[in-house]
Amino acid sequence: MKKLITLVLILTVALVNTQAKEIYPVSESIKKSFFREFTSINDVSWSFVEERELFKASFLFDGKELNAYFTKEGEFVGTSRYISRHQMPVIVSQQLEKEYSKYVVRTIIEYASKDQTNYFVTIEGKKSALMIKATPSGDLSYFKKIRK
Repeated sequence: MKKLITLVLILTVALVNTQAKEIYPVSESIKKSFFREFTSINDVSWSFVEERELFKASFLFDGKELNAYFTKEGEFVGTSRYISRHQMPVIVSQQLEKEYSKYVVRTIIEYASKDQTNYFVTIEGKKSALMIKATPSGDLSYFKKIRK
């Protein structure tokens, strides 16, 4: 019975992914833009981020998972990747410790566009979890509350 349930789940996910690719096909201009930015990448997985209306390319870059984002017209928007606390600027870590000392850092996403880099830090306390936006200079701002 477990095998049957697992098989049904796998087939459902495959069907949803196939339908998403048909609804939001990746245009040649988006693919050309991707290969202009990332010339040595061959294995890439595409998805569409509806709430942002962006195409997301997921791939390995220097052995780490990286996501690149493109508009429907093929314009490169930026990249995101998970990083460790040690990869974040020291001043950001210090500010988080100062302002959110009762919270534990769960995940850190580095988002880099052509003109700026930001860090989206998920922190968790006893009663709540938050996502904080941080700049490389250590400025912190509330981004959103996350269901716990």
